[in-house]
Amino acid sequence: GIDWQARVAEDANGQSNNIQFSGLEKVLQEQNTQVRLFAKPEINGSRRLAVVLHKNETIEKAVSKSVQLATNINVILS
Repeated sequence: GIDWQARVAEDANGQSNNIQFSGLEKVLQEQNTQVRLFAKPEINGSRRLAVVLHKNETIEKAVSKSVQLATNINVILS
């Protein structure tokens, strides 16, 4: 069968030159999952900082799992 892949973006809104992430360990424990972090040194407003990619047997399952996994990622602006 075909494997489907879905992407869910993690955006942040605020001001910081010290961007940190938490929850990545839990997301990366899931098979067929990748997290892409964008190496941006600062944020001033709204910016996309990460994407969760997940492969599954149907597009519906891939999207559902990507959304679920993305909720575990926290962007910390300090």
